[in-house]
Amino acid sequence: MEEERRDYGEWLYDVTWLRFDENQRLVGCPLVLVLAESRHDDDIWDEWQKLLLSNAALRVIVFAKPDDAEVDRVFRMMASEASAYAQARVGDRFLLAGFSEEANAFRYLAHEVGSDR
Repeated sequence: MEEERRDYGEWLYDVTWLRFDENQRLVGCPLVLVLAESRHDDDIWDEWQKLLLSNAALRVIVFAKPDDAEVDRVFRMMASEASAYAQARVGDRFLLAGFSEEANAFRYLAHEVGSDR
């Protein structure tokens, strides 16, 4: 039987993977992804804070900064805020993907809440 595909319209996140049971009830959200289309801190932070609200198994953000040092600075701030977030649970997982324009390459940080507590 071919799986029925639905258009759910606009969501809070840029990419959302949903899991349904045999009765088409929403039973999980394995992944959400947000894309910060601007390299300005305020715009990146708006996307990041939306991501914090999710309870998906894996939360991903993609952003760009001028160089490696700026990407690493944002990584440190995000990891710190994820762990400080009052509703964070030990084991919450985030994948941070920062594009360094100077290096013309992505840098990644996998952060799990509780690994730094």
